[in-house]
Amino acid sequence: MSVKISPIVSRSLIVIVCLTLLYGAIGATPARAATYVVSDCSAPSGAAGRLVNVIAAASAGDTITFSCSGAITLSSTITLDKNLIIDGSGQAVTLSGGDTVRVFIVNSGQYVTCHCAEAR
Repeated sequence: MSVKISPIVSRSLIVIVCLTLLYGAIGATPARAATYVVSDCSAPSGAAGRLVNVIAAASAGDTITFSCSGAITLSSTITLDKNLIIDGSGQAVTLSGGDTVRVFIVNSGQYVTCHCAEAR
């Protein structure tokens, strides 16, 4: 026994399936970027809350903020291999290479937005 489906019912089913898929896509929640906080400006690395450690923990698209003020003097260049926002707004943060190293190298294809009091 074969069942025939009318063209109107067939088109209606296609429309329902398409609308269901579209609704699911619209209702999908995009991944949200995280915010990491540099809480220790006394040295560039070596402990949780220091700049190098916070950058290492961050993922592409994350934001790094500061809850401390001061100069962070680097002994080696920080290579940034992911898209980041480094935001020192509200703090007096200076990132320095001590006139011997670059502060950052941003790998090709990556972008970094930096809002700092000074990076030299």
